[in-house]
Amino acid sequence: MDAFLAQKYSKDPSVTIDQYRALVVQSLGENIQIKRIGIYPKASNKSLGIYSHMGGKIVTLAEIDGANGIEALARDIAMHIAAESPDYLNESEVPADVKAREEEIARSQITGKPENIIAKIVEGKMKTFYASVCLVDQKFVKDNAITIADLVAKEAKRLGKPLTLRRFVRWKIGE
Repeated sequence: MDAFLAQKYSKDPSVTIDQYRALVVQSLGENIQIKRIGIYPKASNKSLGIYSHMGGKIVTLAEIDGANGIEALARDIAMHIAAESPDYLNESEVPADVKAREEEIARSQITGKPENIIAKIVEGKMKTFYASVCLVDQKFVKDNAITIADLVAKEAKRLGKPLTLRRFVRWKIGE
């Protein structure tokens, strides 16, 4: 963070980024703090999509491995991230304690059923839970007939090469 703040501001090299931040604070009368920074290197087999929403109040990034030149797809996914606020990339990233809590909630909602039926109902409820919190399982905002995983697979088929949605970031002012 210190190295970033000490860099020259690209639009006015006579001031550092931190000095420019201080000038904006004086001008607006708002206390602006830079709390986080992320560096996402670009490589020949990666595409990055960045989306800024509400004048920069929400900024998202989606990273796809496997091909260069599919930034439009990555940006569409980043836009989806801004709209749908996923917590995790996929089911494997959901912490065990969160899974256990959700399963316990699901089981507590079911009474008077045989255990094998309860297990199937809980499985269905967990699938619904993952579809709400896992990016790859969410319905795509531009076409709710497909999931994000389906969208990436469709593009991979079109390109004839495997694609992997590697990671995403969703930053919101105040969080």
